[in-house]
Amino acid sequence: MDTPYVYALIDPRDGATFYIGKGTGRRMYQHEKDVKRGGGVNAAKCTRIGEILAAGMNVRHEILSKHATEALAYAAERDAIAAHKALTNANAGGGGSWCGAVGSGHERQESPAVTLRNARGLMNRLVPYLQWMQERPRSADEVAARSWVFDRLAEVIAMCEAKIGLPKSSSSRQGSACPA
Repeated sequence: MDTPYVYALIDPRDGATFYIGKGTGRRMYQHEKDVKRGGGVNAAKCTRIGEILAAGMNVRHEILSKHATEALAYAAERDAIAAHKALTNANAGGGGSWCGAVGSGHERQESPAVTLRNARGLMNRLVPYLQWMQERPRSADEVAARSWVFDRLAEVIAMCEAKIGLPKSSSSRQGSACPA
């Protein structure tokens, strides 16, 4: 069996690490091959690789650490992802977005970038609903509940933007602009 390792994909144009993963064998080279074949699941990662290839360059690959077991490699992957900002990773590492039962101490959270994308998507889907709600009579409890949801979502967006070092977006400041 191949030794599990944690690796980084690095953009040769600016030297920035943009993806961290765990693999064995030649896994770290598969991402670039997938993009060349028109495949890949993670849009942000594939776009970045595509831009590198379009510039006539190749992704740099670096093994960060090697491990005796898969479990140790997954733990090291989670730690490496947590230590970097603005990665294209779809989750926080460790073999997927969840591991073990919630509350077991073995669960994982999605990455701030994924949470941000999901929160922005939810915010965009809520706007038409909020506009529709504004056109009908409603109780003070409905107004308060709707404002609470909108404000919490704006807080999540602001926290994620801060965590990955992005400037605040207009959507994270819209909480006070929620229709009454």
